[in-house]
Amino acid sequence: MITGKGIATCLLVSCSIVTTWAQEQSTKWQSEFYGEAHALGRYYLSSSEAADYRWQAETRLNLEGEVSYGPRWKGEAAVLGNLNAQHTQRNRLWVNELSAAYHGKGIFLKAGKQSLRWGDLTGFSASDLANRYDYYDVLDTERERLGLWGVETRLYKGSTELRLRAFLPDNRSRIYLEDNRWVALPSLLPNPQISDGMLPAEHRATITEFNDQIPMLGASFSVELGRLQTRLTWQYGNNDLPISEIAPLPSTDLPIGYEVHLRYEPLQVAALNIGTWLGEWNIWSEVAGVFSKRLERQEIVQDNYTFTSLGIDRFWQFENPEQHLRLMMQAIRVWANPDTPYLPTEIDHIFQSSLVLDTQWQMSYRWQCKLRTVAELTAKGYYLEPQVVYQASPKFKMALNASWLGGRNSSFFGHFKQNSRFSLLISRQLP
Repeated sequence: MITGKGIATCLLVSCSIVTTWAQEQSTKWQSEFYGEAHALGRYYLSSSEAADYRWQAETRLNLEGEVSYGPRWKGEAAVLGNLNAQHTQRNRLWVNELSAAYHGKGIFLKAGKQSLRWGDLTGFSASDLANRYDYYDVLDTERERLGLWGVETRLYKGSTELRLRAFLPDNRSRIYLEDNRWVALPSLLPNPQISDGMLPAEHRATITEFNDQIPMLGASFSVELGRLQTRLTWQYGNNDLPISEIAPLPSTDLPIGYEVHLRYEPLQVAALNIGTWLGEWNIWSEVAGVFSKRLERQEIVQDNYTFTSLGIDRFWQFENPEQHLRLMMQAIRVWANPDTPYLPTEIDHIFQSSLVLDTQWQMSYRWQCKLRTVAELTAKGYYLEPQVVYQASPKFKMALNASWLGGRNSSFFGHFKQNSRFSLLISRQLP
């Protein structure tokens, strides 16, 4: 017979077990929430036909959070809010990332909305052509990567890794056709009935076409052999940037109305990356075949070319713990059909024969200097961006930079030289 004392003892033991289990469970759950609020102002040195502003002001709120259960499970989320004084299309609130990940022995699995960088190089990779951005400003893409829904799996053993990616088809970057200093819609269209005649025109509508049956797929296999790292990669899906065409509407009224047709074509990249260490220097290279399409003489044609790259980078840590120096140099050469007349507005072809330099000098815990330069040797264009960063406190900083674009009008940087500007970024870490 179970006595009252026995029942009380059983209850005490049960409560102790439940309490211990609950305490263990609570210690397994960890959460972290953080974010940033920043205000960005730009002043352009010259006016632009595409937009009637020279001052540009924008604020952004970025809230991120991580929740983990033990060493294997983690959930991540990022919510962004944007407010722009000149362009109301930038005023929005959206979930940019929302994913769950499992990290086990020899396997990593992540599913949900993720912000991806497809390339693995320290510098620019041919695989980065598929990165999804908010292209409000073409030069400032570091904070503008957009999330995409899908699954990433990594299987690894020792120094060998197999990575597989599958994402939804809609890889379209966000672009702005109106009142944008980087996009100039025509205000005149040729009149076929008049020799060299032009008629006033205006944008009436935008028609978008993309194949929603083509998922974004990627695979890579990497292995380390001593000091040599080798990676084979392949990816296929819709290009994030469209081919654009102007289609006049049938009408006799002036101005002539026209539609902008945006057509998203497939993009395929196959690449070989090789890297090694030479003393303190990290040396890496890439050879890639790029298979895409472009518009040429009002016809959509194949755009197949070979992308080659050679880069080095190094980090110096000085005796003063506040000081360090980072350096990255990259040479890029694209081997295409010599008869292919690339236009300066084709963003996928900014780098044809280029030298890229990135430096970052940490002078103290408060002061930092950066410099990014690009020299396009084929089209004769250049880009120069020095930056000074002041860390006023652990959570508050300011960054002042100048961006100069120049060169021949046939180059991307020379064509958009009117977008040279000064910028001031003020940011505050949250909470």
